Amino acid sequence: MARKGAHRIAAEGEGRVAPPELVRFVRDGLSRRANPKTAAGMAAYMKTTQPFFGVMNAPRRELMREAWVRFEPSDALAWRHGVKALFDAGRGGSEPAENDVPSRRDSRMRPLRWHGEREFFYMACEYAERGGRAGHHRAAALPLFKGMIEQAGWWDVVDWVAGKMIGGPGGAFDTDPEKVGVVMERWIDDKDLWVRRAAVISQLHRKERTDLGMLARFCLARAHETDFFMRKAIGWALRQHARTDPEWVRSFLRKHDARLSPLTVREASKHL
Repeated sequence: MARKGAHRIAAEGEGRVAPPELVRFVRDGLSRRANPKTAAGMAAYMKTTQPFFGVMNAPRRELMREAWVRFEPSDALAWRHGVKALFDAGRGGSEPAENDVPSRRDSRMRPLRWHGEREFFYMACEYAERGGRAGHHRAAALPLFKGMIEQAGWWDVVDWVAGKMIGGPGGAFDTDPEKVGVVMERWIDDKDLWVRRAAVISQLHRKERTDLGMLARFCLARAHETDFFMRKAIGWALRQHARTDPEWVRSFLRKHDARLSPLTVREASKHL
């Protein structure tokens, strides 16, 4: 339920699109908290020319708490529109020109000519994450999540979406395991590296509920890839499951050692 006085994002008619007030509120809040020196360091860390406001985690989360109180969505559809509105602000517009869409098939972060500040992506993720408490992390949200992964095209957003909104506690994998599993079976062979990475790490926090057959298939399906971020992801998925079932991971590593990269094996073995 929205708090009294909140600007609820309606789900009917024109109200289905998140109000401009949400984006303006977030933009104003980020601008007030901006730090040019921090912004330069954040862009350097992310290896991108995309601009940053320079707003760190704590003040950004404080701003999102305020935004959620004012613009709490009325239902799942309104929530998805709110996420998309914030994310589009980071892209610099809702519909980029065809020749501006980047081709990210490897781990190079290619800057976008049509981008806005990257913190809008983070605010979209914050808004999306909060939707899980209202039960909005379901299979119906996967197209939205996939668009965020493809457009952000870098590990900061990809791992957030996959690790929390899809595979985290109360994530889509928890609420709609069969439907999400079917979609992940498609994602693991997607042409986009980052969508494939999301599939590999989509069960990070499922613990005893992990589909071991899927985990094994996904790791082996992408074991031939040479990209650092894919090899790291496979090792991460195995390392995380080792906290729940170390013997299964040991057995998997012994059986498939010849197919796995040294980086993957090192990552997977860290806590064994």
